[in-house]
Amino acid sequence: MDEPRIPASLTLDDCLRAFSSRELLDENNPWFCPVCRKNRTATKTLSVWRYPDFLIIILKRFVYLERGPGGVAGSVKLDKRVQFPVKELDLNPYLSGPLQHGGELFNLYATVCHFGSPTGGHYTAYTKHPISGDWHYFNDSQVDPRVPEGEGQDDAYVLFYQRSGLNFTVNIPPKMEDIDYEEEISTQNSKENNQSLGPILGPLNIGETSVAATASIEPETVELD
Repeated sequence: MDEPRIPASLTLDDCLRAFSSRELLDENNPWFCPVCRKNRTATKTLSVWRYPDFLIIILKRFVYLERGPGGVAGSVKLDKRVQFPVKELDLNPYLSGPLQHGGELFNLYATVCHFGSPTGGHYTAYTKHPISGDWHYFNDSQVDPRVPEGEGQDDAYVLFYQRSGLNFTVNIPPKMEDIDYEEEISTQNSKENNQSLGPILGPLNIGETSVAATASIEPETVELD
């Protein structure tokens, strides 16, 4: 009996190995040689030269099949669980370039989960507080303290990792109860009184620093089969 194409359980390492495995480009899917200007059989390998400090990994949950359920073409969702580490994801084996910061270890800081099918569903998320380190699970208006481990990994779709030992500044807005409303009203009155000086002073961009800090983080995305 032939072995199943997909094992009963998968790990993120299985996905990374499949992503970086050698692929044969045969006569049905040849490679065009720019030297001889002919189609040739060849092998193709994908590798990563340098990882960003903030890495987003998308698990390929949705695939298009020429013969899907019922024998018709269409998209299906792969619900198989993929186990992933919360701490110290080692990406050294999949690196083709030089090591950055002495190693390629990454820690999870957020996860997006998907429930449903290709035509509709529901999204939830796990996030780790950047200061306290506490994990929480967000499901619409319900928030529970929970770590994405065990059954929490069943419906993971997008994984957010950051380089281990990375130092960065996080600007967290104050809570509503901590806002000094008298000071806010005074600022608003001052802004209204100075409207005539708008062309000279320019607009008051409250929270500009926080926006700039958020926009400066540009993670790269890798999609895995």
